[in-house]
Amino acid sequence: MSKNYYEILEVARSADTQTIRNAAQNKLNVLKNRYATLPSGQQAQEKLKLKQTLEEIKTAYTVLSNEHQRKSYDRELGSITHIAKSQPTNVASTAKIATAPAHNPYATPQASLKTSFNSSDVKYGGFWRRFFAMIVDGIICGILIWIISVILVFFFGGNFIYSGLEFLNLLVQWLYFTLSESSEKQSTIGKRLLGLKVVDLAGERISFLRATGRYFSKILSAIILFLGFIMVAFTQRKQGLHDILAGTLIIRV
Repeated sequence: MSKNYYEILEVARSADTQTIRNAAQNKLNVLKNRYATLPSGQQAQEKLKLKQTLEEIKTAYTVLSNEHQRKSYDRELGSITHIAKSQPTNVASTAKIATAPAHNPYATPQASLKTSFNSSDVKYGGFWRRFFAMIVDGIICGILIWIISVILVFFFGGNFIYSGLEFLNLLVQWLYFTLSESSEKQSTIGKRLLGLKVVDLAGERISFLRATGRYFSKILSAIILFLGFIMVAFTQRKQGLHDILAGTLIIRV
């Protein structure tokens, strides 16, 4: 009889979401290491089999990490168990029911599982791509600051230019970068145009707090003669000093 989703991930039915996630991640890492250690002549032959196993793991994780889908699956699994107990001789029929259908209602893309970001498949955002993205974002921030300044001068007079412009500049840039990078898009407009997005070290979307830390860490990158930015050209994963301090990566999409 084909394995059910709990058996695929080798977890108990009482396992919590974090345990399920860790089990799935471990399974993916095992597959990755297995493929990497195969002789080059066997990799092509094993690729299809590993791909099928990968899809099983992802489907199992998708179902079991979603509360609604998991409850539905548990009910179906309970029904299968009941059938198996009441009709022990009908093995072929029970196996057919237990097998996950090719287009089952649970295999939806509602939950995603990232593979390890030590993988050679990940492309990091290089120095020049990030440099031009920064220029675009700088222009956008400049336009926003100018528009807001005109409005504030209209209401509060010209004295605002001397007393509040520096604070406005900091506020606009902080909100622009942190809200953009912690949003669903995971990138500013400049990064989006250059095909980049910000992730944490596990490849996940960063929080507003982490994005804030990343933004203000750029001050350190700048005050050491911009060496914190130049580091992007030489570090293995194209991280600047502010990326290292905030635990973030810039990847290509």
